[in-house]
Amino acid sequence: MTTMKTVSNIGMAAAASLRSSMQGEVLLPWEDNYARARTIWNGAVDYQPMLIAQCETMSDVQMAVRAAAAHGLRLSVLGGGHDWAGRSVCHDGLMIDLSRMRQVKIEAATKVAIVGGGATAGDVIEAAAAFVRLADEMQSRIAQQILAEISPQLADYKMPERLKIVGEISRNALGKVDRKALLAAISNG
Repeated sequence: MTTMKTVSNIGMAAAASLRSSMQGEVLLPWEDNYARARTIWNGAVDYQPMLIAQCETMSDVQMAVRAAAAHGLRLSVLGGGHDWAGRSVCHDGLMIDLSRMRQVKIEAATKVAIVGGGATAGDVIEAAAAFVRLADEMQSRIAQQILAEISPQLADYKMPERLKIVGEISRNALGKVDRKALLAAISNG
């Protein structure tokens, strides 16, 4: 168990240096939020870190790793909280908590997702769902424009949700609509 003397001798110096340089919070065993921050979903894991660095930026993570090395502390990293064995919480060491780094950014042009270290599967799914909704809206607008190009009478055609027309439409090398593919898509919808 982490004692006040152990924290005083080792952890207090690490905590002081981190608090002066980190954007996030540093928690010691007797402070508010410490118990909540060290608890993971597997209730059988009851390790007590000497201190917890709740990182908010990449720079915070770098400073926490350097502090652990400088003070000879064992190090663990709590990401999205999915490790069943509890390796994300070290006993009598420095635990880096990434739960405040849950951002997910999807770059449409490169089809790459940039995921924060504390993101959960739910965070990624939510970001991807928003991207898919946007893509669906864009596809629907494109399909309406193509319909209007083929025939002004189709400009106001309201496509049923089940009709995935854009994926069925192809343009030839000159950029003109392949009318056969479009009509086949409409009739199969």
